[in-house]
Amino acid sequence: MLLKLRLTALILIALYFLTSLLIAYGFSLPGKTIPDASPAEYDIAYEDVSFYSSVDHVSLQGWYIPGGENTTIIVMHGGRANRADKSMALLELCAELAKGGFSVLTFDRRGCGLSSAPSFYNRGHLERDFGGAVDYIRNRNGEQEKIFLFGNSIGALAAFVYTYTHEENSIGGIISDSGFAKRENIAARVLNQAVILSGIFAPGALTLGELVFGLPNLDAVDIVGGIRPPILFISGDNDLQIPVNATYKLLEASHNPSDEILIVPGAEHNQAYKTNPTEYISRVASFLNKHTED
Repeated sequence: MLLKLRLTALILIALYFLTSLLIAYGFSLPGKTIPDASPAEYDIAYEDVSFYSSVDHVSLQGWYIPGGENTTIIVMHGGRANRADKSMALLELCAELAKGGFSVLTFDRRGCGLSSAPSFYNRGHLERDFGGAVDYIRNRNGEQEKIFLFGNSIGALAAFVYTYTHEENSIGGIISDSGFAKRENIAARVLNQAVILSGIFAPGALTLGELVFGLPNLDAVDIVGGIRPPILFISGDNDLQIPVNATYKLLEASHNPSDEILIVPGAEHNQAYKTNPTEYISRVASFLNKHTED
């Protein structure tokens, strides 16, 4: 009887391990869509640009949209989308920011769009893509350039991780749209939405994702307090993937009096700009102008 119990336990452990590994593989999969629009649709000047990520030198493709002097916003999309993600009107948002007097560098993160895929063990190091983008802008526009990082969803986590681990590279501020506080919470929520009770695999999937695919091993709620530049936290109060209370937790954990928060009524996940573009642009521009003048 004891032998059967041990054998059953081993089988269950093996199944948990294998299932967690498959889920981790799914979390780290590159995106397959390519940009099907360009800034030309918004009657603005732009350049096709390419640069390399820091550390592992993954080739990244993007657009540089000149909009003003001395300030550049570096934009990273969320999920496995691309720089022309229509689901959140990302390209339209970039165009509006450029028309408002800010230069924008928006790009396909590693493994997505037209950017190259990283090695198997480096899929999750999105902060290195921000590192390469920061280096590109510094080399292009000079050390005096004021740089802000804009990250959507997992892109927001990448912005936090980069800024937290590269304090020497002065960043003007961070705009976090639909950023999550804890990885395990959103992983469990997404899994449970797909298959009921599958959230039990979240801890194993995240651990194996860190070890095998280089997924981030830092939670935003644990590191925002160590980030000195100001952060604008943006969320929708109808976001079912990342509930609005996660945004409030991030603001509370940051302890930075210069931080701001924008909660858009009725907005779902990644839909804050599309839900209320006027308020969104107004608040983002105000945040940028305030900290450009500092």
